[in-house]
Amino acid sequence: MTRNGKFLTLIATVFALFVLALPVRAQENPPGPNQQVKTGSGEPSLQNDEKGIKAGDVQKQLDTINENLSKLIKGLNKTNTGLASAFSEVSKDMKKLQEDMLEIKEQKKDIDLQLNKALAKIKDLEDTVSKLQVEVTSLKYKVSDIKLYPPASDKAGMDDIKSRLDYMEILLKQIKANSTYNPTYTAQSPPPVTVTVGRLVLANATGEEITFIVNNKGYRVAPFTQRILEAYPAGIFSYEVLSETFGLLRKNTTTLTPNQTFTITVG
Repeated sequence: MTRNGKFLTLIATVFALFVLALPVRAQENPPGPNQQVKTGSGEPSLQNDEKGIKAGDVQKQLDTINENLSKLIKGLNKTNTGLASAFSEVSKDMKKLQEDMLEIKEQKKDIDLQLNKALAKIKDLEDTVSKLQVEVTSLKYKVSDIKLYPPASDKAGMDDIKSRLDYMEILLKQIKANSTYNPTYTAQSPPPVTVTVGRLVLANATGEEITFIVNNKGYRVAPFTQRILEAYPAGIFSYEVLSETFGLLRKNTTTLTPNQTFTITVG
């Protein structure tokens, strides 16, 4: 029996004892017409009143009270059982709520882990994009400086090309004239064409690969090495130095004299 049931039983017992004590207290009052009286010898006697209460009637009343108390106790026990059941359901709900909270915490851990992985991937993508931007910048310099014809500012180069074309035109005219008006003409070797050349040295003293663009042609040089361009035509030339990390490092136009060794160093 639960604590509430024991308490209710105790109340019922006290109440029953109180009811049983009522006749005793009634004797302490002055005798009425329907009560017992004591004689001179001390023996109790009953008054001959037709309305007097019989002992059997008192027992019936006590039985009725006990029955009512039993019903009350049963009702209280039933209520107590209902409350216990309700508390049990509440306890189950609280346990389910605690389990749900633990599950939510575990899901939050998984979400945090996935978020950290996603942030790491985003960081890697940002680094890749930064490297691609450097590559695009380097290619932009290369493409923007590629020209199909010599720049208009390169007057010496244009004059050299024009002189060579004029010389070739003269040779063609001589060959045509000799073949038409002098059938017995023996072809002779054309006068030697003097080709003036020099040498370019592309020196890379850095820890990364460097691109040298000389007269719109690119040359890649590995770290701490150099590349030599033998028999490079003398005259005015332009060059650029490009880094994949820092972009354009140098841009200049200068002159290579015959038999000169011109060194372009970066580092």
